[in-house]
Amino acid sequence: MSEIILTNSKLKEFLDKSKEVVFQNTKVYIKEDLYIEGKSLSFINCEVFFEDEGGIVVKDGTFIAENSVFRPKEGSKNYKNIILN
Repeated sequence: MSEIILTNSKLKEFLDKSKEVVFQNTKVYIKEDLYIEGKSLSFINCEVFFEDEGGIVVKDGTFIAENSVFRPKEGSKNYKNIILN
């Protein structure tokens, strides 16, 4: 399983290239709030770890999770999880 540390700037790089970003069979570490607006973010067979203050905020976009686990990274005390607007 591959790994990626995901920040807003990294996500923006992906979203500038495509309207849809798909992570598959990946361990994803979310370091901060990620903002998805009018685009699509998918996690398929992933382990997603939130660091302190990390979360996903989707506004007028699509969020897809298939067979994926979302949880705080070990030692994280305050993560925001997922917000769908």
